[in-house]
Amino acid sequence: MRIDKELIERCNKNEIMIDDFLILYNIYFNCNWELNVFPAKINRLKNLGLLESEEKVTYQGEVLIFDILPKNEPTNPPSEKIEKFEELWKLFPTNDGWGRFPSTRTIRTQKVLTKNYYLEALQDMPHEKLMEALTKEVEFRKTSSSENKLKYMKSSYNWLKEKCYLDMIDVDEDYEENRAEVL
Repeated sequence: MRIDKELIERCNKNEIMIDDFLILYNIYFNCNWELNVFPAKINRLKNLGLLESEEKVTYQGEVLIFDILPKNEPTNPPSEKIEKFEELWKLFPTNDGWGRFPSTRTIRTQKVLTKNYYLEALQDMPHEKLMEALTKEVEFRKTSSSENKLKYMKSSYNWLKEKCYLDMIDVDEDYEENRAEVL
């Protein structure tokens, strides 16, 4: 692996510092580099869900490594999942402002954490269902003309972490079941 401007830019794109990436890479590929790593760095990577311990990289950490590595590296990243994440990421509203309602806070935030929770959510729910649930949530929150309900929407990573997508899927399925019974 060569550290160059392109690698640093990919780290920045994934909202991770180059030294954090090097720690993950060193652990994952068992490089035995003699890095002076402060405990605070290890704790930060654990809090981001990228490390389980000083010896083990999480699945999300592995995905991040392969997302950052140059595409000509010998191993290929699970790029389909990353592309699908980007699709979901763009669907999240940037903030709670819309129409005549001003923005008061950011909704689309913490991309690395959001990606980690997205990858966890994929274990329970297909990407298409997540997209459908997010679309319904945003549409629902933008239906009122007297109140900005978008201000109550969870941030991107909390929406996935707290499995808010289940609320929108359950509502839709319950509605379809009740509608079928009435008809």
